[in-house]
Amino acid sequence: MKPSAKAIIPILSALYLPDAARFCNGLEVFWKRKFSKKEWSVLADRLLGRLGDLKCEGPEDSFSRDYRRDRLTDRIISALENAGRRDEVLFLCKQEAERTHSYVRLVKHLRKAGRTDEAEEWIRKGITATLKKSPGIARSLKDELLEIRRLRKDWAFVAALRADDFIERPGLGAFEDLKKSSEKAKVWPSVREAVLHFLETGEYPNEYQNWPLPDIEIEIKC
Repeated sequence: MKPSAKAIIPILSALYLPDAARFCNGLEVFWKRKFSKKEWSVLADRLLGRLGDLKCEGPEDSFSRDYRRDRLTDRIISALENAGRRDEVLFLCKQEAERTHSYVRLVKHLRKAGRTDEAEEWIRKGITATLKKSPGIARSLKDELLEIRRLRKDWAFVAALRADDFIERPGLGAFEDLKKSSEKAKVWPSVREAVLHFLETGEYPNEYQNWPLPDIEIEIKC
């Protein structure tokens, strides 16, 4: 006989105690079951309580602590969404983004909500916060920005991001990506001239007199 929601919810919330998070690997089956919005809401509130109990400091290294916190937050988000409390999801994501550098998760949820302008603001903020210590996160945020502008068909800005990629890591693949986006923006001859000049002299393309692409307004060296 399948256990009832009343039996499952206390078990799930108890297993997300700070010292018990590692025991949650076998609980995926429970998250695939259907419960009422009220039951999901009860679980969300209990897990939010567990999140509040997690310590921000201690003997544990920051990476492990943030990873554990992010896993719990992901579960809370699932419970909130199933409970129909979607407005609280973005609030929680914003709160946790600065705490654990989970900016990519926030940006994805903002994009899902159709708030792309706000997503771009957080992308720029996140890159600034993570570039030196967590370049992988900064790189992922750049990819999110690239996808936003690609969907808008803002090919000049896409080409500018591709140019930044090429400057950072010159190579055939980066060159081809830059060429494709520059052709869509109808500026390839000028971009090609500036890029070849960069390879010959080391002078950055955006300092070249015929550079036709916009400033991406963020320093990305990933």
